[in-house]
Amino acid sequence: GGRQGYRMYVASRESAAQVVMAEAFEDYDKALYYALEGKDSKEVIDQHFEDAKIAFDGFLQNHSRSSLALYAQAFKADVALQKGDRQLALTTLEKALAGASINAPGYYLIKTKLALIRLDHGQTDQALQALSDLAHEYNNPTSDMAAFYLGYYYWVNRDLDKAREAWKLLEQVGNVQGQGVSPWLVIARGKLQQVS
Repeated sequence: GGRQGYRMYVASRESAAQVVMAEAFEDYDKALYYALEGKDSKEVIDQHFEDAKIAFDGFLQNHSRSSLALYAQAFKADVALQKGDRQLALTTLEKALAGASINAPGYYLIKTKLALIRLDHGQTDQALQALSDLAHEYNNPTSDMAAFYLGYYYWVNRDLDKAREAWKLLEQVGNVQGQGVSPWLVIARGKLQQVS
């Protein structure tokens, strides 16, 4: 009986968290829409992103034990990026991953995002090592994305041998994980055809 009661409590807690998360995401979506539309002033757009940040902060304050907390922190990092604060985005994602289970559905995706932000922030060696580790991680359902961006970094920097080496991993991903052909492989092949 206690186990059933606990399951009902968790389900109720998660249901309430989903409603609050949906509202916070709606604020984020609105801010992103205004930013992409570009018709408002920077101050108005920044205020929309600040509203979204406040909504995610409220979610985290009241629902920090929810399975959605990882995603709320990831969206908070996006808000920081939109406002030009890469360091805050890095810190937010590091904190999110430190408290997350490796089995959380978005864990590897957020870890890849962290590596890409590090790459943009000039932490090149650390970022490339993280992308390589993620690309070779068997349990990573987004290893193809990590492999693509690893190869793309080398492709942009004209190191075609390392780009090809990274992109070879894309051919193996579908076979190993039983997912078929990776959509990233199609993009990588198109890039390589440009220089062949």
